[in-house]
Amino acid sequence: MRYSLYQESYKLIHKKVTWLAPCLMILLMLVLGLTYDSDRWLIMSSFGINEWISLVLVLVGSTMFSMEFQNRTILTLLYKTPSRMYVYLSKFIVICTYDLFLHIIVMIFTMIFNVIMPNLRFSLWATYQYQQSLFVNMVLTSTIDMFTTLFIISLIFLMSCLISENSVVIAVNLGLVFLGQGISNDILNFYHRFLDIVKWNPINMINLTFQYTNYDMYYKLTRLSIFQMVSATLLYIMLFLILGYLVFRRRHY
Repeated sequence: MRYSLYQESYKLIHKKVTWLAPCLMILLMLVLGLTYDSDRWLIMSSFGINEWISLVLVLVGSTMFSMEFQNRTILTLLYKTPSRMYVYLSKFIVICTYDLFLHIIVMIFTMIFNVIMPNLRFSLWATYQYQQSLFVNMVLTSTIDMFTTLFIISLIFLMSCLISENSVVIAVNLGLVFLGQGISNDILNFYHRFLDIVKWNPINMINLTFQYTNYDMYYKLTRLSIFQMVSATLLYIMLFLILGYLVFRRRHY
C-alpha cells in the first residue's frame, strides 16, 4: 500500500495541471472579487469557486485510470503491488488529499482577498446565514462541498473503470457534473407522481453545496433537506466506490 501511495502521489505531483489549476482558480477568484458587487455570499461560497474544483477533479481524476488503461501502464502498477485494492484505494486517497488541498487553498485566499479588496472587507465574525458567523458559513460550505466532490470522485472512478477511452470518460463526467442539475430537475418534473422516490436519484446530490448556500431556492428543486442530502451522498459515495472497485478487479488487461 505504501508503494502504491508513493507512486500515485509522485504521478500527481509531477502533473502540470496539479499546480496550474490552483493558480488559475486564485486568478479567477481575484477577477470575481473585483467585478462582482459587494456581497457576503462571495465569502461564504469562497467566490463560488467550488464549481471549478469539481472541474479540476474531473480533469485530473478521470486520467488516473483511463490514461493508464490506454497506455497499458496499469499492468506495471498491478505487477508491483500484491492487491488491486491497494492500487484502487491509493488512487482514491491521493485524489481526496488533492481535493482537500484545493479547498484549503481556496479558503485561505478567500480570507486574504476579503482583507485586501476594498469592495469586500466583511467581518468574518458577523452573523450571516443559519445564525452563524460568516467564517463558520465559509468553513461549513467548504466542508459540505467536500461531500459533493467526494461524490463526484466516486462517480469519476466508476465511470473510469467502466470506460477505457480517456476523452469519453472526461466528456461523460463533465456532462454529469455540469448538466446534472438540469437532468435531475427534468427527472423530478417528468416523474412528479413518483417524487418521493425520484428525488433520491444520485444526480440530485450534485446540488448539495448550492442548497447549503441558497437553501430556499434549491430546496424547491431537490425536495430534500441538507441532512437528507448529506446522508444520501455518503451512501452513494460508498456504493459507487464499491461498484468501481468490483469493475476494476474483474477487468482483464
